[in-house]
Amino acid sequence: MSVAGGGPSIGSQRRRKLFRCSRVTFTRRRLGEAQGSHALFLSDKRNHWYLSGLAGIGPAADTASWIKQTAARLDASRIRFIGSSMGGYGALFLAAAVDAPALAFSPEAVLDRPGSRSSRFRRGGTPQTARGDKATVIFGESDPHDLWAARHLAASGATIIGLRGVDHYASTALNQAGVLPQVLDRFIRDGAVTSLDGLVQ
Repeated sequence: MSVAGGGPSIGSQRRRKLFRCSRVTFTRRRLGEAQGSHALFLSDKRNHWYLSGLAGIGPAADTASWIKQTAARLDASRIRFIGSSMGGYGALFLAAAVDAPALAFSPEAVLDRPGSRSSRFRRGGTPQTARGDKATVIFGESDPHDLWAARHLAASGATIIGLRGVDHYASTALNQAGVLPQVLDRFIRDGAVTSLDGLVQ
């Protein structure tokens, strides 16, 4: 999952990046290209879907506070959360905690739902439901769990964009089509993506 923050000097020389709890993700290369953006790359290596916070930072409430403090320290005027799959749920979860927009690719909406990806990794967890307000969800319509999650998140206010003929790897499909950088730039700039018109045939 990634957190992007735009400072007040978009396009200036004041471009900085901070990497913490990081690993190589599809967004590191793409967010690194965003003009005037700071980027945090977060990874829940314990597969707790970000509900327990992050190792080295603390529980979820501490992680949300740390993100806000880091944004303030970097003079970032806007915060954006971006993630895919488990990171998509993390983006929705942490964005709700700091009242910021999220772009989630193929996230789960309800953890531990029978047959879901989270039910295979999380054992004995309390079901958790993601919020969709201030969220854009891009998903592959060929994955039944992702289709269900998108419909669920739409009911809570998310903008959903389905990709026909695409499975769980919506971000990979956009990257292969050569449009992921434009999608990320649009989200970082506007805080939402309402359609892929003009980007995807």
